Amino acid sequence: MLQCRDGETGSQQDEDSKMMTLDQWKSMEETKRVKTEFNIRKAGEGCSGDPQWKKMYALTKKEKPETEADEDDEDLQVQLLCLCFLLLVVDLHCTKLSK
Repeated sequence: MLQCRDGETGSQQDEDSKMMTLDQWKSMEETKRVKTEFNIRKAGEGCSGDPQWKKMYALTKKEKPETEADEDDEDLQVQLLCLCFLLLVVDLHCTKLSK
């Protein structure tokens, strides 16, 4: 073992040289880290000349005009609700009378 003037041995100096601060370690790790790069594509990119897509078109939902059948269905629903309400009122009235 080599001895220095300070009284330290050569192996202790090697250990001290291996020591580093947190900031030094972070900067060293940052240089080692591989940064990911994303290849972001735009809509329709690369398909403008492709004959496979020339016949494509956007689909839209067609709205149906309201017919008389729809109005009749609504009338039936209203009548059914009125009938249910009437039955409920009669039932409540009967339960009060029976008490």
